[in-house]
This record gives sequence, C-alpha cells and structure tokens, in this order.
Amino acid sequence: MIGFGLWERRFGADPNVLGRTSTLNEHDFTVIGVAPKDFASPFAGLALDVWTPVMMMDYVARPHFSLADRGGRWLMVMGRLKPGATVPQAQANIAAIAAHLEQEYPQTNEHAGRCSLLGDAVPSSH
Repeated sequence: MIGFGLWERRFGADPNVLGRTSTLNEHDFTVIGVAPKDFASPFAGLALDVWTPVMMMDYVARPHFSLADRGGRWLMVMGRLKPGATVPQAQANIAAIAAHLEQEYPQTNEHAGRCSLLGDAVPSSH
C-alpha cells in the first residue's frame, strides 16, 4: 500500500495505479491501495510512504531489521480494542503473552513483560 503523497509524487495521482508494479530495494511490489490524504503516521513527525506485510521486512529494510533476529526490538504493533474490551484487560493479555515468551525464549525475551500499552486509547469511529 502506498501513501497519498507518494501516489501524487511518484504516480502522478493516477487513478489506475492499483495493480501496477513498482520496484523497491530491487524487489517488485504490486500497489494494492492508496492511503487517504488525511491518514496520519502513528509516529509523530514521520511521514510514511509505503506499507508492506511484515513478512516482507527482509526485502525492504536494512539488515538489522531482520525477521530472523529473535532478539530484535524494532517491531511496534498497534491495534484496536474490540468492542467491550478494556485497556486493563488488554494489558493483562499482553503481559501473559510476554511472560510466556520470556519463559520460552529466556535469552532473547528477558524483560519482555515490560511491554507498554497506551492507556489513553483513542476511540475509533469505524
């Protein structure tokens, strides 16, 4: 998926961009969508132009962001709470998963239980 700005700059705002192939780091990718103009990056001050499935990370990122590195700490996951779920429930679930991973992989997941979950979740309109 590409960002609105990249769609305008690189593809001339072509409404027929879906399905086109573009090369990124010597690998071909197919454009499957364009983010809305007002879609904001979750990282303040950082504009994102391309989104790929995480399994493609080894093709698009620098070597130190490899999926093969169990000890890597580069991945940030975001999600929305399902209707009726609370932040404390989500925190407890994440803590349980982190504790399990720390027990199963002690060399790479030491202190993994120190994950954070934003307590000031923004309600979704979708």
